[in-house]
Amino acid sequence: MPKDEFDPEDPHALVGVAVPVADAAAAEEAIARGLVEEFVRLGFDEARVMAAFGTPFYAGAHAVLLRRGEEGVRALVREAMARYRPLGR
Repeated sequence: MPKDEFDPEDPHALVGVAVPVADAAAAEEAIARGLVEEFVRLGFDEARVMAAFGTPFYAGAHAVLLRRGEEGVRALVREAMARYRPLGR
């Protein structure tokens, strides 16, 4: 089967679905925090997290940057750094 055709029987197909949420703002906040925390817990410093969010290749992270702005993302990064790196590691 050509790669551009969807096969509902393919168990390895990557499929995205929309999930309805009661509070879109709260869901967006949770996604933004989760993405930032993942990068911080992987050992990225603030500059590297910001570079990742500024890269369209990371579509989810980049969408967060476009919606919240640079300072909004920086605030989340600093909060995550304080939580997960209290000793400056």
